[in-house]
Amino acid sequence: MRASARVAWRVAAAVAFAATAALAVTLTQGAPLRTALTSTRDTGHSGLACQVSGLRIWVNGGDGGDGVAPRVGGAAVEFTNTSDTACTMSGYPQVTASRADGVQIGNAASRDASVSIRRIVLTPGATAHAVLGEDVSGFPGGSCKPVTAAGLNVVPPGQSGARYVRHAATACSAAGPREPIFLHVRALQVGTGDAAKPR
Repeated sequence: MRASARVAWRVAAAVAFAATAALAVTLTQGAPLRTALTSTRDTGHSGLACQVSGLRIWVNGGDGGDGVAPRVGGAAVEFTNTSDTACTMSGYPQVTASRADGVQIGNAASRDASVSIRRIVLTPGATAHAVLGEDVSGFPGGSCKPVTAAGLNVVPPGQSGARYVRHAATACSAAGPREPIFLHVRALQVGTGDAAKPR
């Protein structure tokens, strides 16, 4: 009985060794492993961040013709994928008011945390938006120093290149840590921001 048990144990060990060796060869070849790792993902856009060069950035609402009267309102900064591949976006864009020549006016927009950050997949032609609040009222002692801005400088989340977008509005020209922050931007959300037009 003991001899039979030893033989059975040796056969089982040999089978286990052969299976381990076959698995090692399979993993070295790579294809089956990649299939297993990506089978639960959307392989078309799993790691491609949207680049500035592949986006149309525009403002939805807020200009209204004259577009230069002080107001409490907002607009939506829109990001449309103009490339032929899907990409991802998440978080807050950087937004500043700007002169027509691209020079920044006043302080950059602060982050409005009233909506959750989402990972958004932009298929070709799809749009995401970030609501932009604009308020030059209520600053004491003339600290705002209002001027007319011609547009916005917008940097998509995770990118370093800015895009100038025409958007005439009144802006606070005072800049610095003690000066007013008159722009407030929310995290990106799916679709266009039609509901963000100024009041």
